[in-house]
Amino acid sequence: MSAIALGPQPVTESIENRLAACRIFSGLSTGTLKRLAKKVEIRSYAALEEAAVEGEVSTGLHVVISGRFVVLLPSHQLTRYGDNAMLSLECFVTGDSFGESALADDMLPDPASIVATEPSQVLVLSRKNFERIADSDAAAGFAVYRNLFQLQSRRIAALSTTAS
Repeated sequence: MSAIALGPQPVTESIENRLAACRIFSGLSTGTLKRLAKKVEIRSYAALEEAAVEGEVSTGLHVVISGRFVVLLPSHQLTRYGDNAMLSLECFVTGDSFGESALADDMLPDPASIVATEPSQVLVLSRKNFERIADSDAAAGFAVYRNLFQLQSRRIAALSTTAS
C-alpha cells in the first residue's frame, strides 16, 4: 500500500465539517470535532490502489472525503467465479466510512480488500488517537461506539436482506 500519509493536519473548518457529516461522529460537540480533526491524517489514493488489504491489520477508521472505494469479495470466495473475477460487495463515497473495527481492536485483520476506483482521499483516525479523545470525554466515546454499533447493525441487516 503506497498511500501518501500527510501526517496530523491542522484544524480546519473543512475537516471538522467532513467529520461531522460522517454518521459515526453524529451528535458530537463542536469542541470534540475540533479535537478529532487534530488527530486525523489525510491519505490520498490513486485509482485502483488498495486502502485496505484483505488479511492485513487495519490502519484505522477511514472517512471518505473525496472519490469512491469498493469492497471486493474476499479472495477465498473468488474461486467459485473464476480467476479473473472481482466482485464488489459495497461502495463507499464522500461521508461514508470503513475500517471501523480498528477503533475497537487495532490488531484485527481486514476481512476484505477495499480499492479506490478513482483518485480518492480519506481522513484516517487510529485507535490510539481515538482513545485519547474518548479517555478525556467519556460521552463522546460512548456516542461514537453507539453510532458504530448502529452502523454495523444496519450493514448486517442489509447483507442479510441481499443474501435471502
